[in-house]
Amino acid sequence: MMLANTGIATASPTKSLSPEEPIGNCGVFPRNAPLQIENWNVGTVSCAEAMHVMNSFFDAAEKYATVDDWKCGIFGAAENEAKAGIAVQCKGPRGVLRLVSP
Repeated sequence: MMLANTGIATASPTKSLSPEEPIGNCGVFPRNAPLQIENWNVGTVSCAEAMHVMNSFFDAAEKYATVDDWKCGIFGAAENEAKAGIAVQCKGPRGVLRLVSP
């Protein structure tokens, strides 16, 4: 957005990251429905990239794996319950991706 007659560009307002709320919900993860992919990002990550990360993690067939610049881990039943339904979490320099129970 440009300010009138100044030529100065201003940034669009951005949503602040709340620890209780993901920035985006990318919907159901088809490989493990009904889990949903949540975006908890400090940088821009598209839903297509989030889906790629989760698919690549499941292709690795390990409890912990690094996908591109994301470090991912799958939680067991006790961890899942303690972390309020989080099944998989991937952390990277641009934020956090999670597979969660709806």
